[in-house]
Amino acid sequence: LEAFGDWPSQWDDLRIEFLQVLDGDETVVQLTRQYMRTRDIEVEQDIAFVYTFKNRKIIGWDAYFTFDTALEAVGLSEQDAHADS
Repeated sequence: LEAFGDWPSQWDDLRIEFLQVLDGDETVVQLTRQYMRTRDIEVEQDIAFVYTFKNRKIIGWDAYFTFDTALEAVGLSEQDAHADS
């Protein structure tokens, strides 16, 4: 976890855009787009997070490079993510 705490300080510019959130009973799946720049390196990367809750507290946190993979991890599909649309 220490590496994630240091993550913002590794970049001259770090911006995170929240693209989509899917709220489940005990999990939340969140899709973000991260823009990062340091020296001559620029990165634009989509990262999906799965948060697992118990008694309104986060008990688990996982990161995935695609939204589909994050959805699969909690037993959902892209179709499930757009069911309310």
